[in-house]
Amino acid sequence: MSIAAWLSWEHLVSHVRSNPVTTESRSSNRTDDAREGESFDVKEAASEAKSAAQERVVAGADAGVGKAADGFGAAAEKMRDRADQDDGLRSTLETKAADAMEKTAGYLKDRDSNELVKDLEEFVKAHPIQAALGALAAGYFLGKIAR
Repeated sequence: MSIAAWLSWEHLVSHVRSNPVTTESRSSNRTDDAREGESFDVKEAASEAKSAAQERVVAGADAGVGKAADGFGAAAEKMRDRADQDDGLRSTLETKAADAMEKTAGYLKDRDSNELVKDLEEFVKAHPIQAALGALAAGYFLGKIAR
């Protein structure tokens, strides 16, 4: 027997002597394995539930964006009808407002909610003051509507 083999054999024997395997420790190992399996199953189930919830939120947001686009389109159509009945500066302003609403409706229809969030983040980074003023104005008007 070589020295390396003898040393590894001695190491193995000393390890077995210092860590005896009993029936109790084997069942404990099986219990630990079962717990790890259950833990993995719980983590996997939680991950799947999280993914499903995220998908539902995104689907709801996309549906809301679609409704908003439809609303802007309908408002633009009504604004155009009013512009046809009016004349002068009022008709011009109503036509421009209808054009802006149609452009907004088209923008919303062409993008999903993730793209809208990305565009909004880019706008806020590029124009923080305008974004803050817009948020304040929106909050003010929503507060008035809610009353």
